[in-house]
Amino acid sequence: MTSVQAEVRVLCTGLEACRLLGHAPTIVEGDSKILIEVLQGLCSVPAAVLPIIRWIRQISDMGLLYQHIYHEGNAVVDGVAALGGETNGFCLYLSFQSLPRSLKGLYNTDRPGGG
Repeated sequence: MTSVQAEVRVLCTGLEACRLLGHAPTIVEGDSKILIEVLQGLCSVPAAVLPIIRWIRQISDMGLLYQHIYHEGNAVVDGVAALGGETNGFCLYLSFQSLPRSLKGLYNTDRPGGG
């Protein structure tokens, strides 16, 4: 699996969770410049992820804005990914209070006006 395939699958899971929970995300940030440009329609879609990209576009009538951010600005996501790599199960954090302490610290320094 390529990094773009992994990123697309994670985005798909996140958008589906938002939809099921009744949340309408407005901004999708990602440090994969290729993926963000694909979602913005600025470059062609790799064949390996075309079905998932089509699905994302179908549900993205929510008016999603896709923004590229640098890896350094993605500390919380990297922290969640690291935790996910340490578990064999599925974990969904539904509130700030449910986050592990290490992620709360990353969030507080990453948010606007934080740290």
